[in-house]
Amino acid sequence: MNHKQMLKVFAVPVSAAFIMGIGHQVVLADETEQPIDATETVDTTTEQSTTMDQSPIQQQDVNASATVAPQQTSNVWIGQQGYASLEEAVKNSNDGDTITLGEGRFTLYNSPNIQSYTKGKSLTFIGQGIDKTYWGIGATVPDPSKFGTEYNGDYSFDGAKTVTFKDMTLQSKAKIDYLGFIRIDDTIVEDCKINGKTFYWGYKTATFKNTTFDDTDTDYAIWTYSSPVMTFDGCTFHGAGKYINVYTDYSTGKENRTVNINNCTFITQKHNKSALNINDSNMGNYKYYVNFTGHNVTEGIQPHTLTCSPLFGFSNNKNNSGRLVVKMDGVPIWQDAKMVSHSIDTANDKYTDGYKDDAFDYTYGEWVKQEDGSFKRHVKRVCQYCGYVEEYDEIKAAPVKPTEDSKSQETPASKTPTTVNTMSKVTPNKVNAVKATTNDVDTSVQTNIGLSILGVFAGIAGILGYRKKNK
Repeated sequence: MNHKQMLKVFAVPVSAAFIMGIGHQVVLADETEQPIDATETVDTTTEQSTTMDQSPIQQQDVNASATVAPQQTSNVWIGQQGYASLEEAVKNSNDGDTITLGEGRFTLYNSPNIQSYTKGKSLTFIGQGIDKTYWGIGATVPDPSKFGTEYNGDYSFDGAKTVTFKDMTLQSKAKIDYLGFIRIDDTIVEDCKINGKTFYWGYKTATFKNTTFDDTDTDYAIWTYSSPVMTFDGCTFHGAGKYINVYTDYSTGKENRTVNINNCTFITQKHNKSALNINDSNMGNYKYYVNFTGHNVTEGIQPHTLTCSPLFGFSNNKNNSGRLVVKMDGVPIWQDAKMVSHSIDTANDKYTDGYKDDAFDYTYGEWVKQEDGSFKRHVKRVCQYCGYVEEYDEIKAAPVKPTEDSKSQETPASKTPTTVNTMSKVTPNKVNAVKATTNDVDTSVQTNIGLSILGVFAGIAGILGYRKKNK
């Protein structure tokens, strides 16, 4: 078998095998590019949908179980026992009981002889939220003939020990004076909203926690009227520039009175008065003590022209009689009818706002050289908010003369050595350097080849000359 015949024999099977291999590769490629089974995609989507749908429902069920009363046929409960009305629940209550209220509006105002069932008791009332449970303080429509007296007040808890309200809205009439709960020892209001102006709360203490004071139109939200100690903790006040009136004529000159403000916010769209408007003129031998702690925020209230703070101030100079002590984070900032200092740093704040904002107009004197070589000038700064004037001397130290040692260590500018970039001169560009080296090699090779050729030709010429000579 010659060469051509052998090629023909082997060509057929090799070609077949090659074609089969290509076909197999095409089949495999088609199998790997098939889409994922549709049932798996559906299952995954269904699982995610179930998870997203179940979670809010479960959360709602948990919340509902926490607030839904034990017996749906009643709207007032003490524990698991339901009652037909708030009055019935109070009449059957014991000292220390918690009474749960459902949705709707409740009041004990003018309930016959209800004081006999609340006197001497501590009771807690818990609603379903500020937008679901409402408690009316006093009459829905106060008697105009009794305006200016306490007789529009609510005597439902006259003689009670501690009365606590949680998770509800307490409603009063905004423009009527002397409203509130008459003669409770202590009141606690937590996680509530209070609509309207009130005067009477605890006759010993009144505490408001996380409570919003709202809907006061153009009037105060509350007076510190009946409570010797009143505390506002984490409260928010929405008003038209009037919030807390620190004043009483009920206990005039009878006792010291304390107001605590901690982490509260006072918001208005129209500036009128300070967050606390104070009148201490009738305190006799006693004083008001106002304590600001934490971070108290004001929005829309301008600093008072006397106190240089939006947190407290006076309607007029007569109301600032020296019977007020104000502390910020435990540091005295106001006493004896004047500020302790215009610039005070406390743990959480600064007093005053002029100092806090650096709102000063400065006047500088001329620098005067002193005997020791220093310079001094007189500085006067005036607060832009309250006009408070501070004067002080500013000292500038004498210039330091250089010593002999310092001179020897110094290098004159004219003798400063210049650093030369030698690398850039030797090898400015690495690529060019490589090219130059390559060119040198090429030239050397070319030279050697030329010399070798010349040597060959010289050798041939010598041989030919030798042969000719011999002939």
